[in-house]
Amino acid sequence: MLIGLAITLILIAVLFVFLFNSYKKEPKPDAKPVLYVPRAGKVVPIYRKNRLPCIYMIICAALFVCNLIAIIIFANRTQATEPEPTIPPTISLSETPELTPTPTAFSPAEESDFSRAHRVVWLDELKPQTDCSENFNIGVWDDQTPFLIGQRKYKHGIGMQICASAIETVVDNGDFPNGIYRHDCKQASITYALRFNYSKMVFSLGVDASNMQYFGPKEINGQGRVIIADTSYQIRSVLSDTEWKDYAYSAYEIELSLEKVDLLEITVMTCGYGENRVTDGLRFAIVDPILYLKDGS
Repeated sequence: MLIGLAITLILIAVLFVFLFNSYKKEPKPDAKPVLYVPRAGKVVPIYRKNRLPCIYMIICAALFVCNLIAIIIFANRTQATEPEPTIPPTISLSETPELTPTPTAFSPAEESDFSRAHRVVWLDELKPQTDCSENFNIGVWDDQTPFLIGQRKYKHGIGMQICASAIETVVDNGDFPNGIYRHDCKQASITYALRFNYSKMVFSLGVDASNMQYFGPKEINGQGRVIIADTSYQIRSVLSDTEWKDYAYSAYEIELSLEKVDLLEITVMTCGYGENRVTDGLRFAIVDPILYLKDGS
C-alpha cells in the first residue's frame, strides 16, 4: 500500500513538471489571432491563452499534496500498529513449576502401568480375611451403583454400611456418641492381611450420597463413625478415627503409615440420634485406597 502511494506521487510529480513547462511556452505560430490592436505605431495580433494547462497543473498540484499527506499518515499509522517482537520468558533450569494434581480416571491398561511405575496396589483388590459382603461392598455397592463422595464417582473403594447382618455387634464401651450407651449403635469390621509389605496407604473417606435413602441429617439417618486400626499381635492400635459424623462428612488424601502393620482392620459404626432409632443409617466409603509397596517387596 505504501509503495503504491509513493509510485502514484512520483507520476503526479512528473505530470506536474510536464504541464508546468507546457504552460510556460508561447502560443504556436499557426494559432489564429483573436484580435489586432495598435501598439507602438503597429498593429499587433493578440492570441487567446490556452488555460487548460493551468487547470491541469492546479489539479496535479492538489493531487500531489493529497498523496503526500496520505503517505505521511499511512506511514505513521503503520509504525504505530506494528507489533512489538515477543520475547519468550526465560526459564531457569533450577526451578521446577508446581503442578496441581487433579483426579484422573484410568483405563485398566493405564491402571496397570500406574501400578508398575509407582509400585502400588489398590486395597480393594486384596482379598479380605473374612467374608463380610453384607456390610462391606468392594468396588461398587451391591446394586452396582458407584461410590459417590463429594459429587464425584469412584471406581475403586470399599463401601460400608450397617444392615442388620449376622456379624454386627453392639458398639464397644467407650465408643458410643458422647459416651452414652445406646442399644441401637452397631458395628461391623473387615480385616486385611498386609504382612508388613506396605509402607503407607493414601485414601479418601466420606459419607456416600449415591442413594438418598441413606444420606441425610442425623435426625433421620443418625450418625456414623469409621475407625482404621492395626490389630497385629492381637493388639489394637488406632491409625485413623473419624469420630461420630453426620451426612456432611468427607476427608481427602488421608495418609497412614503401614510400616509395622501386619493386620489392618476397618470398622464402621452407625447409631440413631437422641431417642430416634435409625432404620436406614449412613453409608460410608473409603475411596481410591492406594497401598505403597516397600522397597524390595
